[in-house]
Amino acid sequence: MRKGTKHTIETKEKIRQKALGHKRWLGKHHTEETKKKISRTKTGIKLSKEHREKISAALKGRPSPNKGKKLSEEWKEKIRLNSKKPNLGKKLSEETKRKISLKRRKAIAERKIIIPKGRNAPNWKGGKLKDKNGYIYIHSPNHPHKNGTDYVFEHRLVMESYLGRYLKPKEVVHHINGIKDDNRLENLKLFSCSALHHKECHPKIKNFEHERNPESGRYVN
Repeated sequence: MRKGTKHTIETKEKIRQKALGHKRWLGKHHTEETKKKISRTKTGIKLSKEHREKISAALKGRPSPNKGKKLSEEWKEKIRLNSKKPNLGKKLSEETKRKISLKRRKAIAERKIIIPKGRNAPNWKGGKLKDKNGYIYIHSPNHPHKNGTDYVFEHRLVMESYLGRYLKPKEVVHHINGIKDDNRLENLKLFSCSALHHKECHPKIKNFEHERNPESGRYVN
């Protein structure tokens, strides 16, 4: 048969009748009930890698049958219920959120959940971030004075680069113009301890507790 030739309806019926011996469903459509039965029998069956590769090769280049279609709310609900995340799309109450948070924290503390760090972290932003106090952090996993998430203050790194050594934990780097993210070398001044820093830069402040960084506990202003 030449390529591109189409069978007539009569010819198709003859082919179907001829194949009835071993393919009795050829050309017929299953009822919805039969489709459900077939689906239930195949649920949970794991296909081999070879089988999956064959299916992938057969479907390669074919457009998705669902492309451009909008799913009904009924179908969305079915997909949600059959997914591995049944709460997907649902709005959780504040109480439920609190319970999930406490459970997750406990699992992290017991090392049941390992949170990836650095470049593998889900909220990785290029190794540079700004905290709520206005200080810039740089990802430095090999630094001896890094914090729990492998970050170090940028102004301390700038001063260390200039001095050619690591700063001591008690040493304080002060921002001369008071802008905490202005980490130019000419805007930084080094003090040997927090007492000298506050004596010169904050003489009127008696209670320095609010000047401490909550993570390191150091006076870094």
